[in-house]
Amino acid sequence: MIWLDVTDLLEFLDEVGHVTGIQRVQIALLERALNTVRAVAIVGAAEAVVQPIILHGPQGKVSRSVLSEDVDAVLGLLKGEQVDAVALRLALRACFDNSQTVDIAANDIFVLTGAFWNYPFYVTDVANLASRGTKIVVVAYDIIPIIAPEYCVEQLARHFQMAFSRIAPFVSLFMCISEYTALTVKAYLAEHGLTGARVEVFPLGHSLDKPSFDERTAQDTKDSLIARDHRFLEKRFCLSVGTIEGRKNLGFLCDVWKELRVQLGPANVPDLILAGRPGWNVENLLQIIAIRNMPDKYIHIIHGLTDAELELLYHESELTLFPSVLEGWGLPVGEALCRGKVCIASNTSSIPEVGGEFADYIDPLNIRDTVSKVASYIQDPAKRRAREAHIRANFVPRGWDEVWEDFAAKVRPLVEAGLAAPDVSASPLPSVGARFAEGQVYRISDDRGFPNEAAMALIDNWYGPESWGIWSAGARSTVRLMLGGEGVGYEGPAEVDLQLKAAPWLAGMEVDIFSGGIREPLALTPLRRLQLGGAPSWFRIIVTPVAGQIELTFRCLSPVVPSDGVDSRALGIGFSSFCWLRSGTPENLLIRLRSLEQRTLGQNFEQSFA
Repeated sequence: MIWLDVTDLLEFLDEVGHVTGIQRVQIALLERALNTVRAVAIVGAAEAVVQPIILHGPQGKVSRSVLSEDVDAVLGLLKGEQVDAVALRLALRACFDNSQTVDIAANDIFVLTGAFWNYPFYVTDVANLASRGTKIVVVAYDIIPIIAPEYCVEQLARHFQMAFSRIAPFVSLFMCISEYTALTVKAYLAEHGLTGARVEVFPLGHSLDKPSFDERTAQDTKDSLIARDHRFLEKRFCLSVGTIEGRKNLGFLCDVWKELRVQLGPANVPDLILAGRPGWNVENLLQIIAIRNMPDKYIHIIHGLTDAELELLYHESELTLFPSVLEGWGLPVGEALCRGKVCIASNTSSIPEVGGEFADYIDPLNIRDTVSKVASYIQDPAKRRAREAHIRANFVPRGWDEVWEDFAAKVRPLVEAGLAAPDVSASPLPSVGARFAEGQVYRISDDRGFPNEAAMALIDNWYGPESWGIWSAGARSTVRLMLGGEGVGYEGPAEVDLQLKAAPWLAGMEVDIFSGGIREPLALTPLRRLQLGGAPSWFRIIVTPVAGQIELTFRCLSPVVPSDGVDSRALGIGFSSFCWLRSGTPENLLIRLRSLEQRTLGQNFEQSFA
């Protein structure tokens, strides 16, 4: 059985009500996967079935199979210009309400096509699936939050780095959307000694939608935009499509336009349209644009466009531009070429894979070169028309049927050759990005239930993080602390403080804590026996690290039983926070004081005095 995960797609639609980049790719793949003929092609065997699945069903309890017709109903509602919010919400509810509990078996294939880093339960659930022999396939769009975190919101970078590093050891196959993404994924795996996964490439389609410009309705669309004060449509303009954020290099593009107006004269330079929603940390750019637009507005930002409105902008633009410095693919380049438009694009990362010989490439840091290339097309309409004619005559876009067939062919060996899931028994998690400073109090999760860096200490048998911390899955679980700072290589006695609790209906539970368990042999006798109450309490364990690492295994002595009507999971210990200190070391007195302040006043106590 091939399980195609739709959890994050349905959750995203339920929260947001429309789709963006990754979700649109998911839908393009899902539509073809639900076609029986193509679904069989994924493994070349009639008994193979591609089935949508929710990794976490209602209340996050169990995996549930989703009816294909219910998914089809959701996808159908997303095809129109305007999404009926009420109908979409009802269709989504049907997906959940009609779903059925399933067991994902050993040798099944579980495919993650979405933004798994945004949902905390993926980390532990994928590990649990892999430990049972399920083969994990991950669609890798890019790993920019790892290789260039400066282009990401800090929280996104932290969540992505944690989730990717936790899931990577369990993956049998990474399906990368470009050669560039594959190169970065391979480098990451090699750097961290992860050799169990294949890395394949299935380039995306050149456009998510077929060009659909309609002369009959174009004037109405244009009048509608002008009525909303988008009067640039009455003038010449060039177009850049994509989210307005630092990585897209739009400040550079605005500088190019400023120089063009100096060299050619304002009257001879088309306006510049930036079609995309403003992202994070773009306040300075927006302020610069506002200043540049006084008194003559020539840079326009527009977002929330319908498909028909975007088609109109492509059709009427003189040039399209895509100066991004870093991409996993670069869909706007393909969209422009599909519409026969000249596209001046960066020569970096994956972008040349999209444009091939048909895009005009620039160094996205070289203003002089870019000004020269743009000016050559602005000043010579005949050159532009000839280039457009060449694109229309020779560019062959890659369609989504071809994308799916490529995807299917590269997943097929997982079944045909019986490729085993990676052996994760000896070292289920990499030792990356998880060194913990002495005396620092680490919370497992933030107030939204997303995992913090501390969650990288969780290595065996844990449910997904919640706003207060995390529950162990059953009677036995393990953590591993990689000691940072003075703790690197430390092998003297250490004090580990743990904030633990029991489920309210299991208050009084007894728990033994052992050293070792996975990487190190499990000790014969426990370090300490605890009795946990229903509220979090701090407990101290004295243990000797091995090469700067502390591995602890918890074993519940009391029966771990679900509670009818409250929670159907087998909850072991509740784990909220931890810290560690070198034992018997006078020089760490100030560190101890700092740790005490954090526990007493909270980790962000300094801000409370600001």
